[in-house]
Amino acid sequence: MRVLRIIAFPIAAYLIGCSDDVKLERRSVTYPNGKSVKEDWTFYRRPNGDSVAQGVHKKFFWSGSTSESVIWKDGKRDGSAQAWYENGAVKWQKSYDAGKKTNTWRLSYKDGEPWMVTSYKDDKLNGAVQVWDRADAATPKEAQFKDGNCQSGDCGLLDAPVLPADIPAGEKVEKTRQWDIVKDFLDQE
Repeated sequence: MRVLRIIAFPIAAYLIGCSDDVKLERRSVTYPNGKSVKEDWTFYRRPNGDSVAQGVHKKFFWSGSTSESVIWKDGKRDGSAQAWYENGAVKWQKSYDAGKKTNTWRLSYKDGEPWMVTSYKDDKLNGAVQVWDRADAATPKEAQFKDGNCQSGDCGLLDAPVLPADIPAGEKVEKTRQWDIVKDFLDQE
């Protein structure tokens, strides 16, 4: 019986200790284009060794300033999330509840002017979606959504733009970059 206690106690202590072991991990992530970004993750380890995101996840520009900050709980986004441009202006603000998109989300241009405002409920678009075009910044285009489906207005607002074949290369690159920012904002793959 004594041998069983000697073996069982360390195993139980190890398993209990692992669930409370919250650690900060710093790493550089290199993307296929060869560029790297610094990140801070906080996580805890499950008894089987799996890492579960917990706490604040931050990404940094090479200058050291924060480019993105997202709160995680039990491996899911939970709470507020923000991203910034390199000039310090707010890029986007989002909100999650147990991994689901919720509340009002805002995307801004680099100069701080509004770009897009959306509303989510239970991970689906609900309410007005407004998009400000740089050419007509005073009046946004708008569509009404319910449970993720467009009900009225300009339902193509969230579709990728169709670029003409004769568009100059520089303009094509810029439009593609803008669409990538919108996809990142909407959490689309």
